[in-house]
Amino acid sequence: MTRSFVTLSFATLFLCTSLFVSSLAAQESKKSNPEFSFGAEVVSSYIWRGQNYNHTPSLQPWAELSWRGFTFGTWSAFRVTGDGDDEIDLYIAKEAGPLTIALWDYWSYSKTNPGQYFNYNPETTSHMLEGQAILSFGEENRFNFLFSSIFYGSDPSKSIYGEAEYIKTFGKNQLSLFTGYQFKGEYYHSSPGFVNLGCTYQRQIAVKENFTPYVSLSFVVNPSAGSTYFIAALGF
Repeated sequence: MTRSFVTLSFATLFLCTSLFVSSLAAQESKKSNPEFSFGAEVVSSYIWRGQNYNHTPSLQPWAELSWRGFTFGTWSAFRVTGDGDDEIDLYIAKEAGPLTIALWDYWSYSKTNPGQYFNYNPETTSHMLEGQAILSFGEENRFNFLFSSIFYGSDPSKSIYGEAEYIKTFGKNQLSLFTGYQFKGEYYHSSPGFVNLGCTYQRQIAVKENFTPYVSLSFVVNPSAGSTYFIAALGF
């Protein structure tokens, strides 16, 4: 099976699923107002899906606009020290019931590899496009199941990743347990296997009614690479 056929098949599946989600969302109120939110985290190390991006520490601001079940957002990671690349991502997501379909555009750059933002040539681009499907159930006891596929850009192996997460909320505290597996490709490791196992404890800090920063501690293991990480974060 050729890569172009795989990409076309995934794009077709993504479009069909998005149309299905849109039909489910037709029952939502048409009078809903747009909602804008933003925030930032400072993390001791930038670790994502068991990968170390060499930010020590990292400033990670985000902003998003939600409207009628759609979310349009941006997320970034800027290194304070370290030799990793900086990152600016854009995404669009559609939510209906427990299902969320999302499309992410990850873009990395640095002084030594400045890149060009509008360069989407598959041989030279520093963008990666990823499609995601997420199922979520519960509130205080929440289960999230993620399936994602990098289908275009700077990962020629077209990696496929899945993750299961359990989140327990109690008062101002939150505990999450997660496990991630690479089914195909070489982005997270050179072969399929578990690449992201760990847990995160988060605690909200009561400052005032409309401002509740939080601190978190995470322990992450990449069994395939034999790597272990401990990360502290402050978010607001």
